[in-house]
Amino acid sequence: MRAEKRAPAIREGLFVAFTLLWSVVMTWTQLYGPSRYVGDYPAHLRLIDSLAHGKLEVPHFVFHALAAALGYVLPLRAAVIVVIALAQVGLGAIVYRRLARAWAERPGADWAPFLSATAILLSGPISVFTFPNLFLGYFVTATYHNPTIQTLKPLALLVFLWMVALMLEPRRDGTAPPSWRAWLAFGGTSLLMTLAKPSFSIIVPPALFLFLALHARSIDWRRFMLGAFVFAISIAAVLTWQYLFLYGSNPNQEGFAWAPLIVARGFEPSLARLAMKWVLSTVFPVSVLLLNWRAAIRDRALVFAWLCFAVSVVYYLVLVERGPRAFHGNFGWGILVTLFLLFFSSEQFLARSRARWSAPAWLIPQLALGAHFACGLVWYAASANWFGGHCFDGKGNWCW
Repeated sequence: MRAEKRAPAIREGLFVAFTLLWSVVMTWTQLYGPSRYVGDYPAHLRLIDSLAHGKLEVPHFVFHALAAALGYVLPLRAAVIVVIALAQVGLGAIVYRRLARAWAERPGADWAPFLSATAILLSGPISVFTFPNLFLGYFVTATYHNPTIQTLKPLALLVFLWMVALMLEPRRDGTAPPSWRAWLAFGGTSLLMTLAKPSFSIIVPPALFLFLALHARSIDWRRFMLGAFVFAISIAAVLTWQYLFLYGSNPNQEGFAWAPLIVARGFEPSLARLAMKWVLSTVFPVSVLLLNWRAAIRDRALVFAWLCFAVSVVYYLVLVERGPRAFHGNFGWGILVTLFLLFFSSEQFLARSRARWSAPAWLIPQLALGAHFACGLVWYAASANWFGGHCFDGKGNWCW
C-alpha cells in the first residue's frame, strides 16, 4: 500500500529529473558548443553583463536580471544554465501535474502523464519532408536558442491557467468566489510575464474579446470583468514603458507597420512550402479539433488556446517592426508560446476524454503527437549540433 502511494511521487520526481537533464544539456550546448555561433545566447550574455554594470538595454529584462543576480555568486554562464533550468523545470512540473490530474480517471494510465508531458515539452513540427530545414517557416513549440522565450513560457502557462480558472468558466451558483490572493497572484504573474517578454501579453486582450463574443451568454460577467481589469492594470503601464523604451525617441522612424507576409516570406519565400510547413506544425491540435469537434468546442481552455494561437498568427502575418529589427520576427515569438499552450490544452482535453484508447478520435491525434515528438527529438539533436555534417552550412551550424 505504501509503495502504491509513493509511486505517483516517484514518477513525478523522475520527470523533474529528466526535465532538468535535458534543459541543462541543451543550454550547455548553446553556451559552449558549435550552436553558440547561431543562437541568441551571445547577445544575451552581453546584455546580462551590461545590466550587471548598471545599464539596462532591453525592456524585457527578467531573464537578464535573474542571471545577473546569480552572477554575483556563480560564473556568468553557470548562472544562465541555472536560470534556464529552473524555468524549464517549473514549466515541466506544471505541465506534468495538470496532465496527471487529467489522466487520473483513466485506469491503467500510470505512466501516461510522464509520456504525454515529455511529448508536449519536446515536440516539434513534422519536418521529415524538409530535412535538414527544421525551423525557418515552421511554427515551433520548443525553441532552445533564445533564453527569454524559455523564461516566458512557464509564466505564460500560469497566466493562461489562471485566466481559465478565474475568468472563463461558466456561471455556477453556490460556488465560492476566488480569494483576493488568487487575484493578486494572477496580477503579479501577469506583470512579471510582461517584463519577461511582452509577446503573450499583447495577444491576450483580443483573444479575450473573441472569447467573450463566443460565450457572452454563459460567462460569469463579474469575474470576467474583474479579471480583465486586473490583467489590464498589471500590463498596461509595463507595455507603455516598453513601447517608449524601444520607440519613444524614434530616431529611425521605428515602430511597427502593416506588412502582410513580409516577415513570413523572408524566412520561407515559397507560399506553397510555407503553407505546408504551417500544416505540418499543427497536425496534432488540428486533428484533436476536427475529430472531436462537438466536445472540443465546449472545452473552454482549448477554445481559448485556439483563439490565442489565431491572434498570434495574425500578428505574425500582417505586422512588422520598422527599422533594423524588421527581420528579427519579434511578432512571431507569440506563436511559440500560443502553439505550446494549444498542444498542452489539446493533450489535456484528450486525457480527460472518456473515449476508448482504440477510438479513432482519440488514437489518431495521439499518433500525430507521437510524430511531433519524434521530429522534436530530431530538432533537439539538431539544435545541439549533434548531426555534424548533415546540417553543415559552411560554418558547422545547426539546421535552420
